[in-house]
Amino acid sequence: CSRDVYLHTNCLAAMANVAPRLRGLTAFASRRLVTLFETLSRKRARALARELENSSDLVSGNASNAAFSDAEDDEIELYADFMRIVLEIINSVLTYALPDNPELVYALLHRAELFDAHTEHPRFADLVGNVRGVLKHFSDGIHRGVGGECAKGEGEIPPHPTPSLARRF
Repeated sequence: CSRDVYLHTNCLAAMANVAPRLRGLTAFASRRLVTLFETLSRKRARALARELENSSDLVSGNASNAAFSDAEDDEIELYADFMRIVLEIINSVLTYALPDNPELVYALLHRAELFDAHTEHPRFADLVGNVRGVLKHFSDGIHRGVGGECAKGEGEIPPHPTPSLARRF
């Protein structure tokens, strides 16, 4: 990842710039955006685990991994920066173009648990709070359904129709 930091940063920045004007995101693009956040989150978690392992080696007297500590700190910060930008993209779409992007809401509803781990993180708390607020609103609407009952069973989000099925309805 560190080899193309500027490329990744510029691509994410371009996405962030157009995010408020995105209309009609497809299901594929919406899932990819959520998957991007998930991938960055996993990579950051792995880097944090490596750093924790290296710090325990340092305490126990094994200083061979100490040189990698600064590089790992930079990697962790880089992933956190990328995660923040992706959260800003998602929030911009939800804030400025929510009615025109139901597929993003649907993708987020399916992966709502992904954001739970980041609610207390100081860099992500505000943005994750916004995403969770939107998800709670729509999740409550699904659970209320028609006549006060959940649309597809308690706590269950209805499956996304396939494109061929969607055309029939």
